[in-house]
Amino acid sequence: MKITKVEFTDLQLGSTEPETPVAFFTREQVHDIIAAAEEPFKTLFSLARYTGCRAGELLALTLADLRD
Repeated sequence: MKITKVEFTDLQLGSTEPETPVAFFTREQVHDIIAAAEEPFKTLFSLARYTGCRAGELLALTLADLRD
């Protein structure tokens, strides 16, 4: 089997495309959202804030997960 020789200079790390800015809430916005939310969303938003869990991870939690 023929294999193409690859030199270190042939490798390129990262992307040449410009990065797309990622939208995020500021600390103050998160505080305002949690303060304005009603249960059970207040608890969900607070967990997201303090744990960094994504929506799917939060929604998959059970009471047993929170007790351990």
